[in-house]
Amino acid sequence: MASESSTKDQGVPSLAYSPADASMPLLFSLDQPISYLEKSLFDHFEGEELRFMDLYKRHSVDTPYIEKNYKEVLKQLEKKGAIEVRTTKGKRRAGTFADHVLIKFLKRGRNGQ
Repeated sequence: MASESSTKDQGVPSLAYSPADASMPLLFSLDQPISYLEKSLFDHFEGEELRFMDLYKRHSVDTPYIEKNYKEVLKQLEKKGAIEVRTTKGKRRAGTFADHVLIKFLKRGRNGQ
């Protein structure tokens, strides 16, 4: 359904098709859903450590966000130093969030947010 959405604001699919959205996307793209997702993740998980799939399953219900959106935000947060990412086995390729990777949302005061 994501690929059939009429708009994608910052890569987040609308999960709907509207001919008006498709013909005039600028009118509907003033939203910044990726920024909202980042804030929402901290509101839900600040101070917690969890695996990507647990995060995704707990947070994505009733939202338009897809796995790709979450991984994009997590990459940005890791670059900012707002989250810590560690692997429980072997090595981790930078920017990836396999199931053996734990993501820790730091306290906001500690990371400048």
